[in-house]
Amino acid sequence: MRSQAPLRRKLNPPELPAVYVTRPALLARLALGRGKRATLVAAGPGYGKSTVVRAYLAEQGMPAIWLNLGPGEAGREAFLRLLLAGAQASGLPVPADVEPLLASSPEAWTSVLESLLDAWTEVPDHCLVMDDLHNLEDGAALEVVAFLIEALPDNFQLLITSREEPARLHLGQWRVRQQIVDVGPPALRFSASELATLLQGMTGLSLSTDELTTLVAATDGWVAGLMLAIHAMQEHGTIDAERLLALVQEPETSFGYLAEEVFHRQSGALQTFMLKAALLPELEPELCRRALGDDQAAANIGSMQRRHLFVQRLSNGSFVFHPLFRSCLLRLGEDRFTAAERRAITAAAGPQLDPVSAIAMHLANGQPDDALQVLQQEADRYLTSGDTGGLADLLGTFPVAAQSDPWWRLLRAEVDRQHGAFQQTEACLQDLADHVDPLIAGRARALLGAVFGATGRPGDRESAEVALRLLPLSDHWGRAFALNVLGLHWVGANEADKAEAALTEALVAFAKAEDALGQSKVLINLGLIATRRGRFAAAEGDYRRAIDMARAAGRAPQPVIYQNWASVANYRGDHAHALAQVEEGLSLATALNFQRDAAQLRFTRGRTLMHLGDVAGAQQDYAAAAAWAVRVGDNALAAQCQIGQSELARLAGDLAAAGQLCRAAIALRALPLSHPAMTDFHFPLAQLALAAQNWSEAAAVIDPLVDRMRQLGYHWRLAQALRFQTTLRRGMGDVSGAAEAETECRVLSEQEGYRPLLQGDDTPSGPAPTAPAPELEIRCFGRFEVAISGQPVATEAWQGHKTKMILAMLLLSPEGLSRDNLTDWLYPDQDVSRSAVLTLINRLRKALDPGNLRWSGGGLVLWRDGRYLLNQAIRVRTDLQRFTEAWAQSQGADEAVRATCYQAIIGVYRGSLFGEFHHEPWAIMPGERLQRQWQQAHSWLQAWTLAQGSPSGALDLADANIALAPTAEVAHRFKIETLLNLGMRDAARRHYDAMVRLLDKELGSRPAPETLALLPRMSVE
Repeated sequence: MRSQAPLRRKLNPPELPAVYVTRPALLARLALGRGKRATLVAAGPGYGKSTVVRAYLAEQGMPAIWLNLGPGEAGREAFLRLLLAGAQASGLPVPADVEPLLASSPEAWTSVLESLLDAWTEVPDHCLVMDDLHNLEDGAALEVVAFLIEALPDNFQLLITSREEPARLHLGQWRVRQQIVDVGPPALRFSASELATLLQGMTGLSLSTDELTTLVAATDGWVAGLMLAIHAMQEHGTIDAERLLALVQEPETSFGYLAEEVFHRQSGALQTFMLKAALLPELEPELCRRALGDDQAAANIGSMQRRHLFVQRLSNGSFVFHPLFRSCLLRLGEDRFTAAERRAITAAAGPQLDPVSAIAMHLANGQPDDALQVLQQEADRYLTSGDTGGLADLLGTFPVAAQSDPWWRLLRAEVDRQHGAFQQTEACLQDLADHVDPLIAGRARALLGAVFGATGRPGDRESAEVALRLLPLSDHWGRAFALNVLGLHWVGANEADKAEAALTEALVAFAKAEDALGQSKVLINLGLIATRRGRFAAAEGDYRRAIDMARAAGRAPQPVIYQNWASVANYRGDHAHALAQVEEGLSLATALNFQRDAAQLRFTRGRTLMHLGDVAGAQQDYAAAAAWAVRVGDNALAAQCQIGQSELARLAGDLAAAGQLCRAAIALRALPLSHPAMTDFHFPLAQLALAAQNWSEAAAVIDPLVDRMRQLGYHWRLAQALRFQTTLRRGMGDVSGAAEAETECRVLSEQEGYRPLLQGDDTPSGPAPTAPAPELEIRCFGRFEVAISGQPVATEAWQGHKTKMILAMLLLSPEGLSRDNLTDWLYPDQDVSRSAVLTLINRLRKALDPGNLRWSGGGLVLWRDGRYLLNQAIRVRTDLQRFTEAWAQSQGADEAVRATCYQAIIGVYRGSLFGEFHHEPWAIMPGERLQRQWQQAHSWLQAWTLAQGSPSGALDLADANIALAPTAEVAHRFKIETLLNLGMRDAARRHYDAMVRLLDKELGSRPAPETLALLPRMSVE
């Protein structure tokens, strides 16, 4: 008996672990191998290959021959005898002549297999499992395996597990014939939920989403990594999530396993290659050849891939090591190579890499000084990239000790400034402003000036001018940035000529620095000057150039472009276009995490909604923008928001509250009203005085304001001030003075095209006129149609089917949909611009409001908190709504009420949900649910009608059901049963035969057993 023990071990499948995670998708993939020549489960050690095959056998309930292959099965005869022993242990027939035949001649092995396989052709379904095939290195034994792949009967499924691709089996030919099912590391990796289930079962620990993300990143789904960490944690005696995550990420936890099971099993040459290659960020043949001086790099990488040596392919075709295996290799390399040798490798690789990859390589190899050197060399490229999120991530990879480097701090300050973290930005820049290196000090001063300007505090001009004195003439980027800050200062001081001169110089300097994004920013500011001068067409031209320049350089446009453009649209009276521009900018600011831009855009959206009559929306946006401004100390923006709230109060007739808010805004700015930066505050003061008919106070504000705007040449503002002056003179009884001011305003407005002022729309003195919203009637079932006040929306009005699709999606999502949601559904697997959805939304608004009536409530499609949604204030009637209301009412109701509800349901259901869109992914599930409900209502109503003594009514319902769902077998069956109950066997048989032909033609299916059960009743005479 003892002599049989080793053999039994070679034939016994492994026991499933006490805690095992069921993996349905993986088991389903293994099941695809039934009827194929083989299923190959190939991956490195610790991926659970044997366990998943064992679980598959348990799920299938199939008997199996399980062969645990080891180096002992080195020859053909030894392997054949193991196969025979497995067959006997599994109770399979083994012909009597097999043993003598095997003993007679080594060349008789094919006859042995033919005899054996012939005997197995009639047995029930079986599996043949060859576990750890990589141990079977003998060529003669592998010939037996190849024979079995080709000749094993179809009632056998061959399952092979291996740590490497069995090259000698030549599986390529079978793959071409689609006769091999491959299960590799991607399929074997555990997902976050699977790791969480396993961890919960073994330790009782539940991890948060962030902790699970860390766990998956550390293990890359390699289950052995988790098991080793659990074991180490249990040995330590402390069961908690923090310690587990620390152990998972600690290279020591898996070092011994990976060194023994993977590294030390490779040849010396391959070991050397892996140790050197681990110093590089990725395994790319040319990079490895140049950095390592290894002409066999491509062959070594191919060998590692075939052997599943913990490498995975990237989208660019190169490979990377599993993070834990790379840590193991780096530690082993410390004992094999000196620090100088390792540094020589990374130095050779550096010029072949992009800067981000080079920095990552140096940091991963413990070379922070080299990483900082690359960072300094590439500082301007990072500053001009516009990708502040990516830059923030890159800076975060540096160790704490390296974060005192001035260039690191300078870049960190710029990231914080872009994201609106002004307080911490200012503290850092103040510390760097007196640095001994004039380049660093000058850059710090320039950035500091931008912080002062953004928060509305004095010091921006002085900082920019000091920066220009410090920075060398060769520092084009730093000087361009300082000139842009200076130009913005002059814009705020209403010194348009000085601002234009500084900004023009900044535009040239940014061009020399090859900073397209910087040039785009300057164009935005030049557009702002044009706007102040009332040159709206020129401003829009600057904004278009700014967007085009950013996109041509592969950069996202600055969100502030859309804010400024929205302001121009509001001045023109095109508030719908202004709202669209704000939404585009807000979406972009959110994606880039530009918090100040987002707050500014919310303020601008508040003003736009005010024009559209959406007081609640405007108030909400003003409050949100003000809250952010107060939190970060941005007094300029906070004051703007208070002015906006003051205007809302004035429009509501609460002049006391409006005056209080206006005074609070002026106090918040902490500047005298005579200061140039306070000019814009004179306009709301003038409007308040006019609304209160306080003519003397109005005159004290308006008359100097007219003179000031005329002096500055700000024509739009001058026209507004003249409008105020007209009202003032009339109120004071000065008819000739009023006529003079009105004439000047009209002449100026006609020259410059200020249409809203000529129409008497004293922008931004109040909400734009609105029209009561009409009633929309939408048909969702069968054909998707929309009618406005009884008039159908013409096909051409939609300007494409995607516009109409958005309306359908919003009908299904009353809570709203984000732009990303819509992009994913409308443009699956396509890379489209961020404005694509915005264009469709604008088309939808135009299709539903072709007269541009600006309905009260802001139109049918609103933008709220990052989502598009339908305006609940506008009445929309749909058959979908009537359907769902009737269904809800029917649940739990008595028969009479239910019958009424179901009649309503079948009355509105006229075909698939949304007609031509019913096959779209977003419509399939709700459409199928509604169809099931309709079918259930129909079936119940048919049976109820028949029970009420109306067979003809029941048949009419069945025919109506069949007309809408010709392949619904349940409807056909009901009609057949009804005809049989009425004694109409011939009619029932004719309908049955017609149904059979229909199902075969349309679905390729046969009737269900329930329908077949009616056949005897049709044939009885």
